[in-house]
Amino acid sequence: MTLFACIELLFKSVNPDFRFPAGALSPWGLRSTRIAWVSAALLLGTLCAGETPGQRPKAPKSRSALKAAQAPPLMSKGADIEAPGSPQPPPDAGSNFAFPREAMLGWALRDAATGDGFLESHQGDMNFTPGSTQKLFTTWIALEKLGGDKTYVTELLRTGELEGERLKGDLILRGGGDPSFGSSQFGPDQGAEAIFAQWFLALQKQGIRKVDGCVIGDGSFLEEDGPHPAGLWEDAGNYYAGTVSGLSFNDNLYTAVFNGAGSPGKAVALQGTVPVHTGIARFDNRLVTGPADGRDSAFILGGFPSPVRALRGTYPAGRMPFSIKGSLPNPPWTCAREFRAYLAGKGIAFSGPDDARCGDSLSFPNHAPVQGAIAVPGARHVSPPLRELLRIVNQKSDNNYAAQTLALLGKGTGRTGDWRGGLEAVYEYLDAHGFDRQRIHLKDGNGLSRYNWIAPSQTVKLLVYAYRQKNFPVFQATLLGSPGATGKVDRYGNGWEGRLYAKTGTLEGVSALAGYLKTASGKWLAFSIAANNFEAKNGDAQKYFAPLLRKWAAKY
Repeated sequence: MTLFACIELLFKSVNPDFRFPAGALSPWGLRSTRIAWVSAALLLGTLCAGETPGQRPKAPKSRSALKAAQAPPLMSKGADIEAPGSPQPPPDAGSNFAFPREAMLGWALRDAATGDGFLESHQGDMNFTPGSTQKLFTTWIALEKLGGDKTYVTELLRTGELEGERLKGDLILRGGGDPSFGSSQFGPDQGAEAIFAQWFLALQKQGIRKVDGCVIGDGSFLEEDGPHPAGLWEDAGNYYAGTVSGLSFNDNLYTAVFNGAGSPGKAVALQGTVPVHTGIARFDNRLVTGPADGRDSAFILGGFPSPVRALRGTYPAGRMPFSIKGSLPNPPWTCAREFRAYLAGKGIAFSGPDDARCGDSLSFPNHAPVQGAIAVPGARHVSPPLRELLRIVNQKSDNNYAAQTLALLGKGTGRTGDWRGGLEAVYEYLDAHGFDRQRIHLKDGNGLSRYNWIAPSQTVKLLVYAYRQKNFPVFQATLLGSPGATGKVDRYGNGWEGRLYAKTGTLEGVSALAGYLKTASGKWLAFSIAANNFEAKNGDAQKYFAPLLRKWAAKY
């Protein structure tokens, strides 16, 4: 049949009395109606192909049939991962939240003990921004290559000669890469004041009461080059995006304390910082109070090597005083200045300079390594073992410790002590163990960069491999849900104690969860779930993951 006859037939299926106007199909009439009918012909022509005259168009599928046709296939045991691009499935029963249709959502699930195939997968081979679940790669490979008992030493050294109570030389704090030096995360006896007190006593035993030289912070053990170049500029000034340093101090952050007003729209005043010596020359403070029932939206902009930090946003009125945390521009410089101030407060007199010769807060390294220095007896601090440092990385999702761990991995495997050397070590490990490099692309060790991507299938591959290695109990102890963990798994419901060990990942528009799940039958499963590109609170995103975990626990 002709194309226009077909069009007429289709219109009659809606209105039996429809007919083209007389002459519409003549050469002149067709020319006058060309624009109107050509578009319809292009759209409907293929629908008519093969139909016989009088045949009505097929009725559309029912809503349930369409829903069944659109549902993504779940994988049977042992199957390969399906091709990417299948649509997002509806939420499980009991979930009050569904990701927006534009969101990317994927997961992969395997038996951790056997590793045979994939029990289930939905877009498991698609690349997702992993957020902090990327830390699983950093921590496991560091554990394998460096060992859980590895420790890092920070020492107090001196130069020059002792003449009675006077040291005619410098004091040097030489870092060994310990991310926890001067931190209170391991208790007050591991904090800066406790260590400084011990070192002051060591100087007293040497008879030192006066120092003619500098106090120098030496962080040259690792390559110091400021904020990560693949990070977001808006992150660089905030505490969670600190710099890597051979001499870390106070978790490489400072706390800024503010005071303000009880009504919205009023200026918020900066009261001071802890520690005092930040190396920041000026705070451009434009913080104001917001609605009393609002949320904290105060943040810090700016990063090394700028000496200025911009304080922006609002903080709820009436909640005063309050504090926010920023990243130290140069931790070795701050550490040296804080130690000097501590010693001065204990009565040690300094007659030497306190200027750029003693270190520069706006340059890396803070100070060139000092040759010929000798150790001060009794002034040596040993870090907690690496397994405890990795617990902070995974349970608290500490980005600074993770970045430091990656640099230590580079240093410990004979490469540069920075993210570049660390990633070389990571990729060497992944290549040696058969990971798919097309589905793993890393720029840092903590998951902050938006240039990272990992397919759920590859995270599960790592988890399955780790499960069968001798280091697994140490690795498991670093995860959320392990005994003594600072974080809880009860956000996923009750009854998960001893049955769920996991790592979360959260960025704006990114939510992920990966780890190990014990089923009702006693099996241990390795899983990875990732969601990207959605407008929702990440707490709501976790509501989706909970019923998925419950389903797997019951099914397998």
